[in-house]
Amino acid sequence: MDVIQLHAAAESLQPRFRDQRLQGVAGPDAAPELRFGPPPFLRLSMTGQFRGLFPMRESPGEADGAFPAYLHQRLAGLALEAIEHPWPDRILRLVFARKRLTGKYDRRTVVAEFLGKRCNAALLTSDGRIDRPLYRPDLTDPDARFLPGMIYQPPAVPPGETETAWNLLDGPPPPDLDLGGTGREVAGRIRPVPPRLATSLEGLYPAGRRQLLANAAAALNAPSPQWYLHEAGDKRFLYPFVLPDWEGVTPAGTLEEAWPAYLESVIHQAYEERRRQRLTSRLRSLRKRLEDRRAKVAADEERHAQPEEYRRLGQALTTLGGGVARDQEVTATDYLADPPQTIHVPVQPGRSYQEEAERYFHKARKAERGQEMAARRRYETEADLAELARLEADLAEADADTLDAIADRLDRLEAVPAEERHATRKRTPEGPGAPREYTYRGYTSLVGTNRASNDWLTFRRARPWDVWLHLQGLPGAHVLIPLDRKDPLPPEEVLAYAARLAVTHSPKADRKAEVDWTQVKYVRRHPDGKPGQAIYSHYKTLMAEALAETTDTAEGGKQ
Repeated sequence: MDVIQLHAAAESLQPRFRDQRLQGVAGPDAAPELRFGPPPFLRLSMTGQFRGLFPMRESPGEADGAFPAYLHQRLAGLALEAIEHPWPDRILRLVFARKRLTGKYDRRTVVAEFLGKRCNAALLTSDGRIDRPLYRPDLTDPDARFLPGMIYQPPAVPPGETETAWNLLDGPPPPDLDLGGTGREVAGRIRPVPPRLATSLEGLYPAGRRQLLANAAAALNAPSPQWYLHEAGDKRFLYPFVLPDWEGVTPAGTLEEAWPAYLESVIHQAYEERRRQRLTSRLRSLRKRLEDRRAKVAADEERHAQPEEYRRLGQALTTLGGGVARDQEVTATDYLADPPQTIHVPVQPGRSYQEEAERYFHKARKAERGQEMAARRRYETEADLAELARLEADLAEADADTLDAIADRLDRLEAVPAEERHATRKRTPEGPGAPREYTYRGYTSLVGTNRASNDWLTFRRARPWDVWLHLQGLPGAHVLIPLDRKDPLPPEEVLAYAARLAVTHSPKADRKAEVDWTQVKYVRRHPDGKPGQAIYSHYKTLMAEALAETTDTAEGGKQ
């Protein structure tokens, strides 16, 4: 808040809170919250974007500090007598009083200075001495006004401002006051004129300047029934009267109505901006990883680019019969060429020609598999980069709902394996023992049938947010309940049915057994275990009984 906003807020809030008894003080040290009953409450913010005194309906929930706790001890039960702003600077005095049975009054004052980096506040004794400052200065500090025990003195007036021609706290400027010159020159003759008001004075004639300064004087000396929201680009602020050089100016109601709504919108905008920055950072990091992966894929393609050459060399070695290589290179005939030609084949001395031929055939097979894998990885990487480009384009013009959708798409891009997203890998293990599938009340349960399918189900098929079940303390089937990322946990009856499946498909389990369940993100491979062995945490336990039989039912579908 500038000086006009601060003093106008004091005038506007005083009728609402005057004579109300203070019930408590909370909040952090630099932003005490004065509570007088039901919301709104007063927040005396000495730091951050919003320095000043303003009403709020909801607390940010910050931890209580020592300074507000001391204010609570000394002021709880006293009534707010006045909110004073006697100096043409950003200084407020909140006077609290309590009448004794003898008829005398106990008065305590909270003084707050909102002077940029020199913001400070203090509780004063009844005779005007410093009782407890927010920030205690050192004894060697040139400005030691807040030392406990000293009589409070307002800050000295900066040089050059002692000869002002008029103080707006005394009312509108008189008719004979010279209002010519630039806005900065007018601000030098009249106090208080903050930079925002001085800028607005620049483009006005003297009559317009006089009217604008009269509006400022009225806001400083009486409650403002209407505050105005000024907007220009990304800048938004509330002011007690209309400034003429702003594009969008809309009435926002009284300060008690306007300021909480303004704070909510600004905080929401700042929250969206932080989310946008986090998403931008994640997209930038993901792009770097994908580009690194693409470079590695290109290196793999180059390394596995000659399977035909390896096969040609191996085929040529087979024509030499069963001899043993004596040198590092032998001469052989390439019958695959048309016409056949003599070639030189590198070999390892001491190994037979057949062993060397098999080595070349093995390298050819490996290169073919590498080519196939590299082609698949290139397809996946290029598709991910294309999706990333779409996300970056969407983020540039995203609103709040679009940010949620972008976050979901980015989560999937980061969490779900590329082979699964692009369907470039089989979803079930090869050979017998594919997981069995059961449906109960709209939920699918997948059950591993052996070690291989358990391993595939838990560590390849499952997503971090899926639900995983296993027999407690005994080997047995892994059971998975697939979910979408934002789905709630399955209901208890579905978990109980999945637990019964775990008991049914675990041969070493009794008729009744304990079954643990957790989310897949808490399941890890056993560091020294066989395939399918897992360790897990953050689990809950159910007592389950094996199913009598696994046949189709009308309620559960396939069981």
